[in-house]
Amino acid sequence: MGLVFTLLFCAVVISSLFFKGYFKEKELPSDVVIAKVMMLAEAKDYEGWPATAIPLRRDQQQKKAEQYPLIYGDLSGDVYEVRFSQGDGGVLLLYDARGDKILSKFNLLEWKQ
Repeated sequence: MGLVFTLLFCAVVISSLFFKGYFKEKELPSDVVIAKVMMLAEAKDYEGWPATAIPLRRDQQQKKAEQYPLIYGDLSGDVYEVRFSQGDGGVLLLYDARGDKILSKFNLLEWKQ
């Protein structure tokens, strides 16, 4: 009985730590995210374009969803903003690292970096 209680207690403590975010997944380096995105068919048109990748933490996702609900409203999980620039414009891809897929694509007109 004591062993069962101890195991149950440990399981509760560990699961509560996960929910509080103590064991967050590590963010991927920008170059790794860009390389993974470039493997996807949707990004082939942007090969050779300068690119940046920025992770969107949960609090950033919520803030951006309030400011720009049509773009960021349905995001959750390991999402990265991947921006490709060329001339005065560019493309914004919202990339789901866990699912290895592009969630959304937006053309950026007259975008200043």
